[in-house]
Amino acid sequence: MASPESPSNQPDDLLESIISDLGELDGPPAQGIDLNSLTAELESLTLSAQQRAIAHNQSLQAQISELTAELNHVQQQRDQLRQDLERLQQEHAALLTKMKELGAQAATPAVETAPLEAEIARLREENATLSGLRQNLEQELAQALIQQDELQQQLATLQLQASQVQELQAQLTALQTEKAASAQQVQTLLAAAPAAPLEDTALLGKSANADLAQRLVEVTRQLTRVEEERDRLQEELAQVQNELQSLQQNLEGLPNQSSTVVPTELTLAAQENHRLKRQQRRRDTVLWISGIAATVVSALGVSLNLPQPLGRILPPVAALAVPVITMLAARGGSTPREKTA
Repeated sequence: MASPESPSNQPDDLLESIISDLGELDGPPAQGIDLNSLTAELESLTLSAQQRAIAHNQSLQAQISELTAELNHVQQQRDQLRQDLERLQQEHAALLTKMKELGAQAATPAVETAPLEAEIARLREENATLSGLRQNLEQELAQALIQQDELQQQLATLQLQASQVQELQAQLTALQTEKAASAQQVQTLLAAAPAAPLEDTALLGKSANADLAQRLVEVTRQLTRVEEERDRLQEELAQVQNELQSLQQNLEGLPNQSSTVVPTELTLAAQENHRLKRQQRRRDTVLWISGIAATVVSALGVSLNLPQPLGRILPPVAALAVPVITMLAARGGSTPREKTA
């Protein structure tokens, strides 16, 4: 029986992941950051870390149950092998006793020796066979004992990891408490800050926060332009859907017309329907790309913890790339006929 693989030591990686996810709580809260977005991000990070801890704990519990069941099975096999070994030893002792009796009878002149010698040879062969079986059972019993020790070690390791997961859950609870305290501090700072818009506050005049505020303003403007572009594409999509419905109504009325005109109009209507469907799929793709780009820019605008100078360059470049990607995606799926139209 092959021993199961040793479980990987994952609690350390899980702790590092939780600390890296919630590392932003260590820094002082900056003025001008939206409390709702910060709270949502903190809750998302906390929920993600808690879900990973719960999933890892469930996995460890499942492995512990599996190894416990396998350990019980190995112990049952060991007990069975011991019983078989004892039975073979008893049979071996009985055969030796019988051989001695037959040997004593063979020494008596009145008994024929040929049948006794044949019986002795048969008993010796059976004795050799039983000896081989006993050796095999002893080897299997030794392997079962070794495997039992390995399973006990793995079970101890899993129990240790389970205790570590419980410690991680306690640390996660502490981090949630720290998150609530940090959110309260941010709310206090925002209440003490001036209520003017971001572009007009004195935050832009402070040398320590000028770059942060300027990047927030640029990202906000870029997000506004992306939302306007998305709204425009949605309006165009609605127009295309209206045209498609009108075309379907025209197709429903075609059977009432002359049989000489129907084939030509059906062909044109099918081509137009195919073109409109392709254009609708392209516009859906454009809207999807715009949504992803807006999400990326929003994430960059919220985090703003990249090292310099990458943190100063990457958000504006990503924001400027949104309309470019949208325009290329809008033009990439057009056919020569559509471009001419």
